[in-house]
Amino acid sequence: MSLRLAVTLAITSLVACNEELIDPSDSVVIEIHQDDTSDTSTGQGCQVRLTYEGAPQATSVAAAGEWNGFTATPTLANGKMVEVDGVWVADLELAPGEYGYKLVVNGTFEGELQGDVPTHWVDGVENRNLVVPDCTRPSVKVERFEVADQTMLARLCFVAAKGGHTLAEPSITLDGRALTGAVDGGCVDLEEAVGTGKHRLDATVSDDVATSEPLWIPFWTDTFDWRDASLYMAMPDRFRDSDGAAAPVAGPEPIANWDGGDFGGLAQAIDEGWFSALGMSALWLTPVVKQPDEALIGSDNVHLYAGYHGYWPVSVDIIEPRLGGAEAFAALVAKAHAHGMRVVMDIVLNHVYQDHPYCDEGLCHTTCVCGTAGCDFDARARDCQFAPYLPDLDYRDHTTVMRVVDDVVAFIREHDIDGVRLDAVKHVDRSILQALRQRLHAIEANGGAPFWMVGETFTGGDGHAQIMQYVGPGRLDGQFDFPLYWTIRDTFINNGSFRNLEAALKQSEASYGDALALMSPFLGNHDVARFATAIANNDQGPFGNTPDKMAAGGATPSEWDIINQQSLAFVFLLTLRGVPLVYMGDELGLAGSSDPDNRRLLPRPDARSGNQQELLGRIRQLGVARATHAALRRGNRRELWIDDDLYVQARWLDVAAAPAGEPRVMLVAMNKGAVARSETITIPAELGIDGQTLSSLYSERQVTVTGGVITLTLNPSEYALLALQ
Repeated sequence: MSLRLAVTLAITSLVACNEELIDPSDSVVIEIHQDDTSDTSTGQGCQVRLTYEGAPQATSVAAAGEWNGFTATPTLANGKMVEVDGVWVADLELAPGEYGYKLVVNGTFEGELQGDVPTHWVDGVENRNLVVPDCTRPSVKVERFEVADQTMLARLCFVAAKGGHTLAEPSITLDGRALTGAVDGGCVDLEEAVGTGKHRLDATVSDDVATSEPLWIPFWTDTFDWRDASLYMAMPDRFRDSDGAAAPVAGPEPIANWDGGDFGGLAQAIDEGWFSALGMSALWLTPVVKQPDEALIGSDNVHLYAGYHGYWPVSVDIIEPRLGGAEAFAALVAKAHAHGMRVVMDIVLNHVYQDHPYCDEGLCHTTCVCGTAGCDFDARARDCQFAPYLPDLDYRDHTTVMRVVDDVVAFIREHDIDGVRLDAVKHVDRSILQALRQRLHAIEANGGAPFWMVGETFTGGDGHAQIMQYVGPGRLDGQFDFPLYWTIRDTFINNGSFRNLEAALKQSEASYGDALALMSPFLGNHDVARFATAIANNDQGPFGNTPDKMAAGGATPSEWDIINQQSLAFVFLLTLRGVPLVYMGDELGLAGSSDPDNRRLLPRPDARSGNQQELLGRIRQLGVARATHAALRRGNRRELWIDDDLYVQARWLDVAAAPAGEPRVMLVAMNKGAVARSETITIPAELGIDGQTLSSLYSERQVTVTGGVITLTLNPSEYALLALQ
């Protein structure tokens, strides 16, 4: 039995003089051949076929790569392609590994590569990347995988290594439980009942020499789609302390030190329904690997900090003991999965701490510190260091790409992670993003649940193009919408016009296109001053003990300003397309200046003020409304009324797309002004609701569409979500 795996890669234009030869739809297909019965190879390598569907004007095509010294005129056995019915083909036999190569069409090397093509730098030149799997090891192939009616159906085939080695009995487990089945013709058929929730199928096979790469298929029995997710960000050390134990290091002030939060605190909150009450379906955890056991100087060159935040990795796979260690982390992930929540892991690709094993292996690079003289943060974004003790990783060294991707995928597999948030994307070469995406796509192609890859590119209000440099089918699924974030803050903190907010939203929609559904809008995160503090206008600096007005429990106008303005901002956020982010504590109006003051330990349930409870109740209503109304997550959007203070939008689904039992049309209305407003709103005929009534989700208010209009009245700082009956 012979199997082959085909991977299609988008091809890019050639240098200007030959651009007419290649259409953007052309592709390169890499086929990897492996035979389990005999050694059909004539040499010592593994068989690879490159197929190029080029333009008809091409008269010669070749693959010039590391294996042939990048010659433009290789031999038939070494990269020259032969045309067969309009398709150019090259059969290669190469040692296992990864190779950089370029296409040569009519004697001319191709130029800059398209963003989704996996790349491989060689001697300062960016090339395509060819992956040749190790045919000297046996392998596990998936011929069928599906889940129907809570039954897993799979067909796995076991392929012998090159040389005709005898295979042993395969190891197959479902959620850690060994499965047995008759291997017939090198394959086994599996049919297993599975309960509700997340599961994993694992398999390996060995011969007398080697063991296969592990097959891992993570899967769920629900119909979750990342486009429907709502994301809650938690820094484990600052969420909740479950045991009263803390292990600070000497030197830093308490606000910049370990504070005792742990995995157990997060697990408690899951059991209590904290996240489900907010309508959250995914949990973003800041990095959890081992951190330095010492204090380090911050970017201000004055204050000392501990690694409580997780962004100074000392290890590839050791889980930070101060957070509870590996066992507690596994329990937290299992708890989240048992409650239907996806776990998104924060991954640091840009750098490591100076004592990391990568540095012992020669993978760390010491350069200049970002922001210092001659080391501009943007001009040197790819290779400057965030701090002297945080050496950079250079992904133009392909050895580093392969090592880091192997380690990240192993971590994801070991800990059953559902998605990744990639830190500081603009500071790394795209090659690492493409390589990680390719590996995760391979897991998905076997039937695994889709992974969400979201990136952080800190940028300004005009940064849409910069964000989209890293988004695409072979890169990130989405990024955090920083351009929209700045206008959200201006609108709801500085009383900016709703007109500007609508314009910013339209710019995001136009710039992101189909990627909008997997972008992540937000009100705040762990790198910026808290929304509530900006509203209160009482920021005392990162170490200045900024007062928390919401925690005081009073009812002053300034406290109601925080409640009302932050509520309205959440109305906007939680009725957008995309994957909205709620940063821990924003649902309580927690105070905080910039880092580290914006990372205060959350107040426990019995210590919350009436103000915090009021805001929390509102955000819970909004979050649950989003989770239970597809029109708010997926619906078409149209602005119906807008001026400086009044904003009304329609969100609707086409009749065929509306889930049974859910309202097909919803209106989202906000009045952030100081006076009541009553306006006649035109309802577009395309909504098809003339003569029908919409009811508020939170009050007895009803409006009926009569003659294509409604009359809508909103009090100062009032909002309404109106659903079609």
